[in-house]
Amino acid sequence: MANTFSVYCREYINNQETVLGMFNTQSLTQDLVKPLISHRGKYISYDQVVLGSSGMGTFNRDTGYPALNFTSTRVEKELTQDVGDKLYIDLMDQEEAQIEGGTVRLFNQYLIKNAIPTIDAYRFSKLNGLESNHSAHASITSTNIVGFLLADKAVLEQKRIKWAECIVYIAVSEKAKLDEANINKAYISMGAWNGDMSAEVALLFGGAKLVAVPDATLGTGIAWSIVHPLAFDAVSVYQEAVFFDKVPGFGGRRGEVDVGFYHDAWVQPNGEDGILSVYNVVPKPVLIADETFTTSKTYFITGLAEGGKVYYTNDGNNPTAASTLYTSAGIELTATKTIKAIQIVNGVSSSVASATYTKSA
Repeated sequence: MANTFSVYCREYINNQETVLGMFNTQSLTQDLVKPLISHRGKYISYDQVVLGSSGMGTFNRDTGYPALNFTSTRVEKELTQDVGDKLYIDLMDQEEAQIEGGTVRLFNQYLIKNAIPTIDAYRFSKLNGLESNHSAHASITSTNIVGFLLADKAVLEQKRIKWAECIVYIAVSEKAKLDEANINKAYISMGAWNGDMSAEVALLFGGAKLVAVPDATLGTGIAWSIVHPLAFDAVSVYQEAVFFDKVPGFGGRRGEVDVGFYHDAWVQPNGEDGILSVYNVVPKPVLIADETFTTSKTYFITGLAEGGKVYYTNDGNNPTAASTLYTSAGIELTATKTIKAIQIVNGVSSSVASATYTKSA
């Protein structure tokens, strides 16, 4: 396969707990994995939680409000994203293989270089690929980043999503700006998350868990994604039987191990309210490059973002929200014009796109 490793190593992992522990320690999105998951091979079953209406229903004097917040159903799904590969390792006899606490250094490299980046990129692509959960901010700096995060906190709380239960996955570049803003301000603290005293974690104001993610993994233009765990499932399963059955005990100098990581991710039904992905910069609308036309021609603008509106001018002035609104009918030109356009999402404007279309004599 494409990611085959041929480096030799001299130690084996010989128990499933060690393998899973290595993965759990290094996976960026392990916090998204829901509890009470059972698996057999590449199949998993778990409780699927459906977020309910924000309305509380009709009040009953005897029973109070009906429980409409969520319902839970046990489901089974097949993990379809296979990061399987083959690793080649030095053979050793059974006695050496049973060294207590031994680890497969090669397997560790595989996790770091291939499995985890691939799995996380897929998970965040699913998370950030929703069409209804994006808001947009202008260019983010250390001066305005806290205000933007507070605004997003308010958006989720208006949807009755508990901020203290959310995870803020922030791009490393934006985390650096937040760290600068945090100096002597206590925006970030260390503590236990959701009452879990087993590990100390970084908490953002109000108690949301803060996790830094490589910019490229989070996605182009995404400054951060805020996720309520009930809204999103991300599951990884290591096909441990294939690995352990094929580790040789005797003979030869090189052994082949078939590695299989199955993973997948789902947004819970009606769970979009529990996710907020934020664009750092509103994308510019895309204009056809400068060109010459005869008689007349209709030009179309592309690159429209979800929820975005494009405004344009043809008189050389920079457009604003008061300029002409672009529609799918396009822009018909019968004379030489310079078209300038902006895109506005949630009140935030992109930079100006410009092109000149010249009518030939």
